[in-house]
Amino acid sequence: MSVAEAGVKGREMTLMPGKVIRQEIIKPSMCGHNSLFVGRVGDWTWDAVNEHCGVDVYNAHNEVGAPTYLSFFYYHIKANEKFHLGKLTFGDLLNIQTQLFSFGSESILTLHKIEKSAGGSHEDFSIQEFYESPKENSIYIQNFNRWIARTAPKSNENLVKSSPIGFDVSELPVLPVKHSPRAIYDLARRTGSFLSIDKQRELTQKEVFEFDYEIDVTRDLNGVGLLYFASYFSIVDKAIWQTYKRLDRDKNSYLERIVLDHKICFVSNANFDSILSLNVTLWQDAEFDYFNVVIKDSISNRNVAIATVQQLIQGN
Repeated sequence: MSVAEAGVKGREMTLMPGKVIRQEIIKPSMCGHNSLFVGRVGDWTWDAVNEHCGVDVYNAHNEVGAPTYLSFFYYHIKANEKFHLGKLTFGDLLNIQTQLFSFGSESILTLHKIEKSAGGSHEDFSIQEFYESPKENSIYIQNFNRWIARTAPKSNENLVKSSPIGFDVSELPVLPVKHSPRAIYDLARRTGSFLSIDKQRELTQKEVFEFDYEIDVTRDLNGVGLLYFASYFSIVDKAIWQTYKRLDRDKNSYLERIVLDHKICFVSNANFDSILSLNVTLWQDAEFDYFNVVIKDSISNRNVAIATVQQLIQGN
């Protein structure tokens, strides 16, 4: 199928047991900033759950009739120098395979494999590929989602786990224990970084900075008033951008970043009038920058999110 043909048809989508295979054209709303594309991938996660888990994910309610939302708890992007988010541009035709895994009665894990149509293998893939043998022509994105509900109207604090009526994962493959991300995001929640203490000792700590961020009510909230999960990516990117400026790095080099690995754990949400505190630590070795960003509510000092971003040092 040519790009022109796909454009006429809009998108191609095929359903298989526990899986969605689709073609998508990169449009202006899907690229240019990481948050735009990760938001679209989040939509694909919701679409897949909507198709395979027996519930209307866009209009889900729990047993007491309260709205419940398929929130993002952990998001992992794995890319490579040849194909990463910075390579996406207008008109690219992508092949996407989305596989769902059962991960308990209140959560679900989704794995996306994204290839450019030209040169893509289109071969079926397994979760072992993501962990053990990723392909150079592919970007992999892993989402771990939990169902949540508010405990108080219009408040984004003290959200609780709450599955909707009808949520059914019995037909999905069960996630192998060895591939569970629980140990990975638990490390971040305990220590404030996805880098182990041993890994940190191997690296050179270059700088530590702190910035304030006022939630932008014109952009950062979703349609139900929660801090939109993709906005967290914008906030992390802004923290890294501010660090570039503090270090007097070439500004164009920020736009040319090659991000190979981006992990973020969404610990909590925040109210629309919150001021967030962004703590940025930069580690380095001979090849990579590692930006660690801890987002806190500046009033309560509670963690909102923790992210670690690995990128190539320009000029290597």
